[in-house]
Amino acid sequence: MAKMQVLLILSGWVEKDRLDEETIKRCDMALMKWRTGFYDAIIVSGGMFRKGQTMPAASMMHYYLITHGVEPRKIFPEKTSVDTYENIINTLVMWGYNIGSLRDIRFTIITNPFHGLRAKAIFLRNWGWRNNHLSPAWYWPGLKAVIMEIGLTLLVLTVDPKCRVLDPVRRQRRINAALSI
Repeated sequence: MAKMQVLLILSGWVEKDRLDEETIKRCDMALMKWRTGFYDAIIVSGGMFRKGQTMPAASMMHYYLITHGVEPRKIFPEKTSVDTYENIINTLVMWGYNIGSLRDIRFTIITNPFHGLRAKAIFLRNWGWRNNHLSPAWYWPGLKAVIMEIGLTLLVLTVDPKCRVLDPVRRQRRINAALSI
């Protein structure tokens, strides 16, 4: 049986209720891959994590993809995550329980190379998935992002596979997002 091919776009930062340049790059890369006709679906993942944000990042990416020609029924938004760990776990829960069997799916993660490494490390450390389940599509994010991602990836690989050190940050982001509505 052929695996279902799914593009997974992890949101970058947003500027209030607009996609930032990084997330637009990810959406454009996904559009380029989508137009090959190889993929069956697109998951956009990202919640509300900025003060003053009134719309989840996934909703903004969903709209962006629709305005660039993707059929709305082919896009599945995951709107609750506030970081990479939650992007992945919430996507797996949504996809696995609502759509189909995870073992029959091949994800192509759309992000920058270092964020992609961290995402793969999270998959591997928490679910034992190897690279044959994930196929990242990468681009250069800039030096600042590289330094941050290397540090976070080392954290995931060495001491904190579930990214629990970020739990207080996650809680505060949710509180801030709720207060700004």
